[in-house]
Amino acid sequence: MSILMPHSAFLHFPKTGGMWVADAIHNSGIEHKQLKCKNPAHPTQRSIHGVPLHIPAFRAREHVLCFVRHPLHFYRSYWAFKELNFEGPKWNERNPFDIECQANTFLGFMDHLWDHYGGQGYMSREFIRYEHHATYVGKQEHLVDDLVEFLYQAEEEFSEDDIRATPPTNVAASRPDKEVLTLYDTRTIDRVMQMDRYLIDKYYAGRACKVLCV
Repeated sequence: MSILMPHSAFLHFPKTGGMWVADAIHNSGIEHKQLKCKNPAHPTQRSIHGVPLHIPAFRAREHVLCFVRHPLHFYRSYWAFKELNFEGPKWNERNPFDIECQANTFLGFMDHLWDHYGGQGYMSREFIRYEHHATYVGKQEHLVDDLVEFLYQAEEEFSEDDIRATPPTNVAASRPDKEVLTLYDTRTIDRVMQMDRYLIDKYYAGRACKVLCV
């Protein structure tokens, strides 16, 4: 979801900790309103993800936050959420990305991703829409500290202690075999580093990303 606060706004890019951010903002005591975004493909539908440019109050906010995540971890989290959750697969038949990349193995999913988005990684292509409107891009890897820093910069009134006390939420696929089922191989790592070079160079240059490999 996107969240409107007195002096700022938050844009929720998928799989970057947005559900925790929503809980933390609620717990912190900040006055806020959650916004759902128009879906261009289905004008009568609303989504928890997206940029709510149709809402004047959002466009008027001087401080806008979103979070990024290293693509190697983003794709693992996305596939695990879709395939390994306890309720069964959640692939969306109305989502073109899910239709193109659905697979019952992680490396199969990554092969489909390369076939359809090898020229420019899916995450890079989608995230550009968010960062264009953001004044502060935090990292999912430093979720708590970056949220607190942003709220201080935006001069919101909040309880830092209550934010830091907010427990993890929406943790995808907590199955014990998740780590084994989302192993990369070296070829796939090289592909991600190539197709999402834009995001990696801009936000993770010089920073090693540890992932498990077969």
